[in-house]
Amino acid sequence: MIRLVFFALFVAALWIGIFQIVRMVRARRIDWRGVGLSVCFIGLAIFLHQQTGIGGLFDN
Repeated sequence: MIRLVFFALFVAALWIGIFQIVRMVRARRIDWRGVGLSVCFIGLAIFLHQQTGIGGLFDN
């Protein structure tokens, strides 16, 4: 049950993020620092998940 809640929150955050990106692209106001920080954060999360084996949405 708790995984379903986390997954729903993840999907909602992803949906909001996609709309923010589309809005920035349409307005031609892209915050490259924010984009770079987001990409680095996601990359770090993937790296740490692979190294430690903990975290992630679908782990048992």
